[in-house]
Amino acid sequence: AGCDGQNYNVANYFMLAHDYGYPKVMSSYYFTDTDAGPPSTPVDGGAGCDGQNWVCEHRRTGIANMVAFRKAATGVATSDWQSGNSGNGVAFGRGATAFIAINMDTNSNWSADLDTQVPDGTYTNAIDGTTQITVSGGKVSVDVPTLDAVAFYVE
Repeated sequence: AGCDGQNYNVANYFMLAHDYGYPKVMSSYYFTDTDAGPPSTPVDGGAGCDGQNWVCEHRRTGIANMVAFRKAATGVATSDWQSGNSGNGVAFGRGATAFIAINMDTNSNWSADLDTQVPDGTYTNAIDGTTQITVSGGKVSVDVPTLDAVAFYVE
């Protein structure tokens, strides 16, 4: 039931950050009987996202904020593709509008100084909604946790 935890989250971050296609954010429900339908509790009824009925992946901070990232970067092509962390890290921008760094390593953070076209300034990490990220001179220093991402965009 549900989804594959953090791998699911990171896959959604990538899908929403990249300029390809038409992303679709899914949400699901918990079940033990594979023949059962969805819960009778409405998802928007307050009790729906209670850990018993609906999973509500679409409400997770990182996924919800990456929808805003996608909207901000509409029409801007993927750029500045970079990789690192022994092949477990990938980063790219959406021109001067947005940037994401993803770490799929399960054992170590990815610390790197990466190139970005996003203007100098301080931005809020869309993934956790709180961490501040500074861009200076076309570079951003990131420390991306294991199986996670750092993303920011111009609002």
